[in-house]
Amino acid sequence: MKVKARVVDYKDGKALLETIPEGQCVGCKGCSGAEPKQLEVRSKPIEAGEDVLITMDNSNVTKAAIMAYGIPLIVFMLGLFLTIALLSKTSYHNVGELVGLAVGLVLFAITYLLLRRGEKRRSADPRYQAKIFSND
Repeated sequence: MKVKARVVDYKDGKALLETIPEGQCVGCKGCSGAEPKQLEVRSKPIEAGEDVLITMDNSNVTKAAIMAYGIPLIVFMLGLFLTIALLSKTSYHNVGELVGLAVGLVLFAITYLLLRRGEKRRSADPRYQAKIFSND
């Protein structure tokens, strides 16, 4: 995955970049490439205002997306459906969906907090870091 970006600032071995949406992306809102985003990337000294291409391995982008979106969604759905299934066989079957929703949301929140807790460690992992591919 390659994205155009402009260097906003450089300090302490890190460049602050702002992505530049592609011409066909402007106004689309179909993905994160449609709006400018800011991110920090470790790099050699680079001048502010310079345009660069940043890259990240597609498999690592996929892993990060699954971790951020897939795992919490799966945990939520499991909590919801397992609770409904368990309560459907008891005298509480009337409130199974409501309790299932509550259990799913609680598990979702716990998963979110656990993922946020490990975010600092993952953000230091070079596999999940964008790299400056080239200067334009």
